[in-house]
Amino acid sequence: WIKEHQKQETLYSDGQQIGISQTLKLAKGSGLSKRMTASTLLITYPKNSDSTSPTVQKYIRSAVDKALRKQAESYLPERTKQLAEMFDFTFSSVGIRLLKRRWGSCNSKKEITFNLKLMELDALHIDYVILHELTHTLHMNHGPEFWAHMESVMPNSRKIAKKVRHLNL
Repeated sequence: WIKEHQKQETLYSDGQQIGISQTLKLAKGSGLSKRMTASTLLITYPKNSDSTSPTVQKYIRSAVDKALRKQAESYLPERTKQLAEMFDFTFSSVGIRLLKRRWGSCNSKKEITFNLKLMELDALHIDYVILHELTHTLHMNHGPEFWAHMESVMPNSRKIAKKVRHLNL
């Protein structure tokens, strides 16, 4: 049971999708470096090393987290605003953090926090999490009223919730 439920570290490889807008490119070079464009995250690593080495993978993880943060900071507040306007929600702020156990949270002040790893999900699941937290601005629990409201803004939300719960953080 423990082995099945242990979090497996992602092994990054060339051509991998990073978030919603970038592709990871790995290349041998003179040392560890990164360069980010709107569509690419380029990582160079020493010629005498391998892209799967723990040191290179740790460097890539750090660069990926920075890329995801940049994507999250530009996408999530705007998308939250769009969905809030579309479904008549109000919120006070949107924050981005690296959370260990949840995709998002909402407090009684209507401050919403999203996990930057949310950017690794597809658009449907990102919208689900955003709408879930927006629904918490009206219902601060997961009672029947919460789920009725979720169904009204996103049909099949219970099925989607089950899928999101099983996605790796």
